[in-house]
Amino acid sequence: MIIVAGLRGAQLHICYLSLFLDLALKAKLLSLKLIRDGANNLINGLYSWNVVGNSRGNGI
Repeated sequence: MIIVAGLRGAQLHICYLSLFLDLALKAKLLSLKLIRDGANNLINGLYSWNVVGNSRGNGI
């Protein structure tokens, strides 16, 4: 009985560890997505910026 309880406890710890790692991975992926979106917004803003009267945003 003690061995079975010990195995269940170990399985529970592995389950919690798996859940923690899954949440950590999702948080990291979300932060990378936010960084990517911010970089894209910056690039798009710079791309459409007027430089010496020539607006690239108008396709000129």
